[in-house]
Amino acid sequence: VTDSLDELTWRLRALCGLKNTKGMKILCIGGPAGWAQPAGVIPELVKKVWGLDMVTVTYETLGGLIQEAKADEKTVALAKKRADEYLAIEKTTLETKREFVDNCLLLDQVFRKLLTEADCRAITINGCMQTIMPVAQTSACLTLSTLNDDGYLAFCESDFVVIPAGLLMANIC
Repeated sequence: VTDSLDELTWRLRALCGLKNTKGMKILCIGGPAGWAQPAGVIPELVKKVWGLDMVTVTYETLGGLIQEAKADEKTVALAKKRADEYLAIEKTTLETKREFVDNCLLLDQVFRKLLTEADCRAITINGCMQTIMPVAQTSACLTLSTLNDDGYLAFCESDFVVIPAGLLMANIC
């Protein structure tokens, strides 16, 4: 029993965050993993403790979706338009090839479509640097940032050692 509204508020936020994290669905590009842990151990523990619904999207599937997106003139034009807008933000400088930014925003569109189809707001990428770069012809860093900026929960490396804590904190906040 408490008559402190602040005390009650933080407890209800924590309870709501926990309730919304348990059983949450997350897309795992390249499958779930656990940083520096034996394969399969951490994902199974996370399923047991948190009941997360980890949906795997293979890199083969992702590659096909990227190729489809690149073949669609409207999708490519939208990615380039979004890149123009992003690069026009005050004090933004480009220190890489422009095509990498265009490819990040094309990848963003592919991920948003996958998230919508799965009715999901969380995504992670296994093999962030070495695996996705040949498939997407860019790193996924900017893509994950733009998704996070728009309220999705986007994580690198499919590291389920830390992802449950990130999901919980986002759901509490």
